[in-house]
Amino acid sequence: MQVAVYGSDTVHADSASSYTNIGKVYSSMGEYSKALEYYRKGLEMRLAVFGSDAVHADIAGSYNNVGNVYSNIGEYSKALEYYWKGLEMQVAVYGSDAVHANIASSYTNIGNVYSNMGEYSKALEYYRKGLEMRQAVYGSDAVHADIAGSYNNIGNVYSNMGEYSKALEYYWKGLEMQVAVYGSDAVHAGIASSYTNIGNVYSGMGEYSKALEYYRKGLEMRQAVYGSDAVHADIASSYTNIGNVYSDMGEYSKALESYKKGLQIGLAIFGSDAVHADIARSYTNIGSVYSNIGEDSKALEYYRNSLEMQLAVYGSDAVHADIASSYTSIGSVYSKMGEYSKALEHNRTGLEMQLAVYGSDAVHADIASSYTNIGCVYVDMGEYSKALEYFSKSLEIKLAVYGSDAVHADIACSYTNIGIVHRQMGEYSKALEDYRKGLEMQLAVYGSDAVHAHIASSYNNIGGVYSNMGEYSKALEYYRKSLEIKLAVYGSDAVHAHIAGSYSNIGNVYLKMGELSKALKYYMKGVELRQGVYGSDAVHADIASSYHNIGNVYRDMGEYSKALEYYRKGLEMELAVYGSDAVHTDIASSYTNIGKIYYCMGNYSKALEYYRKGLEMGNCIRQ
Repeated sequence: MQVAVYGSDTVHADSASSYTNIGKVYSSMGEYSKALEYYRKGLEMRLAVFGSDAVHADIAGSYNNVGNVYSNIGEYSKALEYYWKGLEMQVAVYGSDAVHANIASSYTNIGNVYSNMGEYSKALEYYRKGLEMRQAVYGSDAVHADIAGSYNNIGNVYSNMGEYSKALEYYWKGLEMQVAVYGSDAVHAGIASSYTNIGNVYSGMGEYSKALEYYRKGLEMRQAVYGSDAVHADIASSYTNIGNVYSDMGEYSKALESYKKGLQIGLAIFGSDAVHADIARSYTNIGSVYSNIGEDSKALEYYRNSLEMQLAVYGSDAVHADIASSYTSIGSVYSKMGEYSKALEHNRTGLEMQLAVYGSDAVHADIASSYTNIGCVYVDMGEYSKALEYFSKSLEIKLAVYGSDAVHADIACSYTNIGIVHRQMGEYSKALEDYRKGLEMQLAVYGSDAVHAHIASSYNNIGGVYSNMGEYSKALEYYRKSLEIKLAVYGSDAVHAHIAGSYSNIGNVYLKMGELSKALKYYMKGVELRQGVYGSDAVHADIASSYHNIGNVYRDMGEYSKALEYYRKGLEMELAVYGSDAVHTDIASSYTNIGKIYYCMGNYSKALEYYRKGLEMGNCIRQ
C-alpha cells in the first residue's frame, strides 16, 4: 500500500519502516539472508530520507537491526561493527552525556556479542553499563522490565562462568522485579524466561529435580501466555530444556520424548520443509540421545541432518559456531565407533571453524572443548603424548577464559582428562594428583556436601587408580563413594548407565582380589541395569563389556564353556555395534579372550586361529 501511495521509486520514512518490519519477520523465521536484505533496504532508504551524513535515531535503529542479524549468524566482528555504528549515532543524537533507553540497549547488544564470543569480562562491563543507564533513565529504585532484563543478562554471564551463586542472585533479582512490574499473579513471557534461567543454573549445578521444577514452571507459564495448544518457539525451547535434564539424568526415553515435542513444535511454526536453526538444534539433541544409548547410526543420521540444515541456514561456505559443533558431534560418534581417522577429521574441521569464528588467537570455551575432543580421540588411539598435548592446550585456554585462579567445572574436567592420560601411561601418582585436583575444584564449585555426577565420576577415577596400584581396599572405598553419590543423584531405584558402571567397577576389584562369587554378583547387577537402560534386546558396547566381564569370572572359575558362551555373546554384540567388517580394539580383545579359553581347553588350533585374528586386528588398529 505504501509503495502504491508514495510510488515505487519514492523514498519515504514509512517505506523504510515497512522494510524494517519485513526484515524482523524474516529474522524471527531464521531466514537471515532475507532479513539482512530488508534491513539494508530500510537503512538505505533512511539514509536517503534523512541524508547520508545525517544523525537520526531511526538510522541508529537500522544499524542495530543489521547487527542483530550478524550476531545471529555468528559473524560477531560485523555485529560489533554495526552495533558500534548504532551506539555512536545514538550518542550523537541524544548527547555524549545523555542517559537514554536506546543507548542502554546498545550497550546490552554489545554485551551479547562479547558473551557469545566468550569474552565474559567485556560482556559484564557492557551489561553493567546498560544496567546503570537504565537505572539512571527510570530511577535507581524503579521497577522496570528493562532493568529486570539487565539483571538476567548479568546472570547469564555468571552462569557461563560457572559462578552459580552469583548467577542465581541476579536471576532472582530479575524475577522479583518482573513480578513487581507485571503482578504477583501475572502470566508473562518474561517471568517464564526467568524461571527457565533459574532452571539452567540448577541444571549446571547437577540439582536436576530443582532444574525440572523451574523448567516446568517456565513451560506452564508459556502455555498460559500463548495457549495450552499453541505452537511457539518459547514452548519448544522449554521442552528442549526438560529434555536436557532427562538426558543428564540418563532417562533417555523421556529425553527423546521431550526433544521430539520441541521438534514437532518447531516444524509446526516454521513449516515441515523449513530450514531453521532451531530445527537443526532439535536434530542435534535427538542425535545426542541416540549416541548415549549406543545407536550410533541413528546418531549420525540426526547429526548430519542438523549439519545440512545449518549449512542451508547460514550458507554452504559459512563459518558458524553451530556448524562447528555439528562437526564435533559427528566426530564424537566416529570416535565411539573406533573410526579414529574420521573422528580426528571432523573434530579438526570443527576446531578450524571455531578459530575462524572467534579468531585464531581467541580464547573461548568452545575452542577448549575441541582440543579436549581431539585429545580424547588420541587417548582411544593410545597416542598418549598427543592426548596430553591437546588436554594441556584445553586447560590453558580454560584458565585464560575463566581466570587463572578460577574454580570452574570445565577446569576440573581438564584436570580429570590429564589424569586419564597419566593413568593410561602407568604414572599413577601423577594420575592421583590430577584426579584430586579435579575433585577439589568440583567440591569448590558445587559445594563440599554436594551430590553431583561429576563428583561421583572423580571418586570413580580415583578408585580406578587404586585398583591399578593393587590397593584394592582403597579402590573399593572410592568406588562405593561414587556409587552412593550416583544413587543420591539419580535415585535409589534408578536405572542409569553410570550406576551400572559402578557395579562393574566394584566387580572388577573383586575379580582381582579373587572373590569370584562377589565379582559375578556385581557384574550381573551391571548387565541387568544396562539392559534396563538400553533395552533388553539392545545392542550396546556397554552390554558387550558386561558379557566380557562375566566371561572373565567364569574363566577364572575354570568354567570354560560358560566363559566361551559369554565371550561369544560379547563378540557378537560388538560386531553388531561396530559392524561385521569393523576393526576395533574391543573386537580384537574379544578374539584374544576367546583364544585364551581355547588354549585353556587344549584346543590349540582354535586358540591359534583366534589369537591370530586378535593380532591382525590389533596391527590394523595400530597402523
